[in-house]
Amino acid sequence: MMHIKRIAFGCLISLLVFFAWYLFIKTYDFEVVIQAETSPGTVYHNVLGWNASLNKGNTKTVFSKKKPFENLIHTYDFESYKLEFDWKMHKINDSITKVFIGVNDLDKPIRTRIKKLLGISPIQTLIHQEFTGFNATLLSHLDQFKVVIDGEQKSPESFVAYVNISCNQNAKAVNMINNSTYINTFLKSHNLALKSNPFIEILDWNKNTGELNFNFCFPIEKLDDFPVHSEIKYKKVVAKKSLKATFQGNYSYIDRAWYALCQYTLDKQIKPLKTIIEVYHNNPHTDVKDVKWTAEVYMEIE
Repeated sequence: MMHIKRIAFGCLISLLVFFAWYLFIKTYDFEVVIQAETSPGTVYHNVLGWNASLNKGNTKTVFSKKKPFENLIHTYDFESYKLEFDWKMHKINDSITKVFIGVNDLDKPIRTRIKKLLGISPIQTLIHQEFTGFNATLLSHLDQFKVVIDGEQKSPESFVAYVNISCNQNAKAVNMINNSTYINTFLKSHNLALKSNPFIEILDWNKNTGELNFNFCFPIEKLDDFPVHSEIKYKKVVAKKSLKATFQGNYSYIDRAWYALCQYTLDKQIKPLKTIIEVYHNNPHTDVKDVKWTAEVYMEIE
């Protein structure tokens, strides 16, 4: 009889410890894990875009922490709920990124955990719907481009006409399109023919904000005298020790090659420097099949 009482008492203590941990100590109310065949940086960028799409109607998201390509924490106001999402991304092998998302109810966490334990939590259904949608969007996005790391190479060297542009990386493609027509028109009007493919020389990339400063470059023959323009300048872009990647797909997504190169430098313990070169082999104005657009991306290394 005493033996049975001891077992019952032990079970009761175990249950009390479990409930105390579950209700008051457990880090997250809900946990979600997904995997994607891409770099952590690409997942990180897609989370930022997904959050932007949520800010409509009666929903609102606000970031409280951003650690580029590793961690994002944000609140999510939806109907009567105020949730917090904690995203953690890390690479588990050469091609797969594991994404862990911890979710907490900031208003009524104890009630939410009890309802989850009883299998009657409406938040659980909401979370399932949201992350199923996010995962489907991510997988669809990954089908639209391809990145291959080619290894260490010298970046191209050439004399160029260029304009300097500052913008967010999401607006880079639009700014290039807006500038390319008048630059090409100016060069043609002065018989300055292109010697090779145009490229951009990224001088600064703020990974926290996405702000860029870059030169949009058009390789031309070096002359003793050049026509003057208020915005178009001339210089020599020198070759630099770099890591090279080949990108295929719409150039709006070419920064996914940056993320792949950043991850490669981490994996191989290589120190990256600031300059990134993108050399474009297709003209978006005339080549309509963007899935076949190709570019070379060079990240300067020490």
